[in-house]
Amino acid sequence: MTLQVGSEERAVPLELPPISLLHAAIPGDAGHGRGEEPLVVELVMVDRTGYPGWKPAPRLAADRGEVAPLGPKSPGVFRWSFQAPEGAGGGVAKLTASIPGDPASVATLEVKLRPPRSPPKRANPGAGLALGLMVGGQSNLARAAGGTPSVELAVRLPSVPVEVMLRADRAFYGNVVSPLGATGAQQVATFGGWGGELGARATWWAVPWLGVHVAGSVAGRLVETTVRISGGPADGATETSAAFDLGAGAAAGLSVRAGPGRFLAEVDSLWMPGRGALRGNLGGWGGRVGFLVELL
Repeated sequence: MTLQVGSEERAVPLELPPISLLHAAIPGDAGHGRGEEPLVVELVMVDRTGYPGWKPAPRLAADRGEVAPLGPKSPGVFRWSFQAPEGAGGGVAKLTASIPGDPASVATLEVKLRPPRSPPKRANPGAGLALGLMVGGQSNLARAAGGTPSVELAVRLPSVPVEVMLRADRAFYGNVVSPLGATGAQQVATFGGWGGELGARATWWAVPWLGVHVAGSVAGRLVETTVRISGGPADGATETSAAFDLGAGAAAGLSVRAGPGRFLAEVDSLWMPGRGALRGNLGGWGGRVGFLVELL
């Protein structure tokens, strides 16, 4: 730059004052307390031409509390998190953002510190009522395999994470075919029937929407059996019978809250000795899925 003095021009050195290439901001409330979700701080950096800067990445420091980088959000925008210190009952924390190697590029913020927030105590739910449909399948790993749709009514007990469950179901089994000697004749058994189940289920909610449950129950089923001879001299002979079978079961699985109710998925085991024309375990290992609607 030149300066005109009379008839003379004199060169005058001109130096621009140092400017900061960094800006810091907190979207939303600039307050934080221990136990709350970490506070997000955004650092906006430009280069000397005014375009978004990216290197070296800006840093953030705090005189109280903890900071951690969250990575870039967009060109020139870097995100950091801030967590209030333990035991802070008030006051402010000063956050200082800087660009390494550029002493002029500094930005500061103040965060108002709130008393620590205690984690909410998980209160046991009150009494409740749920109704829904379940579909299951089971196999005794031999010949008895089938499916069992059911309707479930669950009554939640007050003050404890336990509910009493009552199910009405209909068991459908695949036909069991057994050869009869060397005549080529076969015995075909068709069986199934209506039943019920009474038990209790305890659920531990790891997070508000996801829980782990275990259950135990007793079950009863009126199994109707039809045995028919196919082939041989007695071809077409048929015999029917019915027997009431009792058993016990256990299950473990996951509960997922969704909308007006919850999904359930579990693996189970049922021991139900057959009577009458059938022998062996009519239960076995299996799985069950369903949805319960919270009525109360």
